[in-house]
Amino acid sequence: MAKFFKAFFGGVSFLIIYIIAVMCAPIILFLLGYSQVDSRPTILNFPLYVVEVRDETFFSEATSTGLLLSFILGISLYYLFPLLIPKKWSQRGK
Repeated sequence: MAKFFKAFFGGVSFLIIYIIAVMCAPIILFLLGYSQVDSRPTILNFPLYVVEVRDETFFSEATSTGLLLSFILGISLYYLFPLLIPKKWSQRGK
């Protein structure tokens, strides 16, 4: 049960990172001087996010597809990291 909660919170942490990145992207683009940006990438005709910068206004939206994919990525990375990192690191100190 503890592994489930750790995996769940790993997914939630990736979800929060996704939301922060999407909400900060138009501000960063605006500060860098981009005044005409319209970004709407899709996967299987479902939008991942929406970022618009028009003159002096900006808009961003985190979509449900992006939220779901970031949550799944966080959970899957929790289970993949122990497989990819060898156990030899703990034996080096001996």
